[in-house]
Amino acid sequence: MIARSRQFPILLSSLLACLALGIGGCEEVPVHSSLYLAISSQIAVDRLELRVRIDEGETFVGLDPENAAIHFDLGTCHHRDGRLGDAIAGYTAAIERDASHIEAHNNRAIAHLLCRDVAAAQADWQACLAIDRRRGTIRRNLKAVLTRFRSSR
Repeated sequence: MIARSRQFPILLSSLLACLALGIGGCEEVPVHSSLYLAISSQIAVDRLELRVRIDEGETFVGLDPENAAIHFDLGTCHHRDGRLGDAIAGYTAAIERDASHIEAHNNRAIAHLLCRDVAAAQADWQACLAIDRRRGTIRRNLKAVLTRFRSSR
């Protein structure tokens, strides 16, 4: 059975990383057709659940429009669904309601970067550091963007 294989988690994570990043190399992952079908089916179920969560989030926003956490969660669902414009709008709404929402700044920076808006990503990560300078991940993200941006000039 596929699920009992010790290699299943490794194969699954490798395949999902390739699919999520849209990069080549998926053919290098030794995937049997039944494993691929199982993963594809799970992705379809996850996307359906994600659509349900988005619908619920929009309902909750209507019930409590000033709740930053709800806007953040809705932005995160859009982000996972690949709808980056909607994700940025959700994160922005969360930040407008709670300017110290560091996760919203960080996720919006990532979404901006995926949209190739380096300046906006940089501004969001700098806002994160203004909130909490101790976040090593945010410092590394900003450093990587600045290094890559400077080297591309």
